[in-house]
Amino acid sequence: MKNNMHFNKYHKTIKSALFNKKIEELEKYIKFKDKLEVKYFISGNPFLLDIIKESSGIINGIFKDRRLEISVENDPESITDFKFLYLKIYTEETPAKAINLLKKFDYEWWLGIKPNTKNKLVIGVEYE
Repeated sequence: MKNNMHFNKYHKTIKSALFNKKIEELEKYIKFKDKLEVKYFISGNPFLLDIIKESSGIINGIFKDRRLEISVENDPESITDFKFLYLKIYTEETPAKAINLLKKFDYEWWLGIKPNTKNKLVIGVEYE
């Protein structure tokens, strides 16, 4: 029993270190609006980590002039206080060009992966 407790504590420490490393990686190219809130949300939905990382790579290939920001948002239409992550693509492109680029992102990648997000991640365009 004692060895099992030690293994569980060790496993949890390793898992936590890997999680923190992945979060730090994301912070290199995505601004966290409220780091603690975003980190807490992702810790409860760890399947989002790899999706966010991959989506940022795809976005960087499509949107040449952009910056990314992620935040936890409340669904205003939900009666159950549903929360989700909103990955914002800030761009200086014209609205028409930005929408076309977002459609390209949607058709090339997002629509295929979106069901895996369990509606916990939304990606949209914002203008600067």
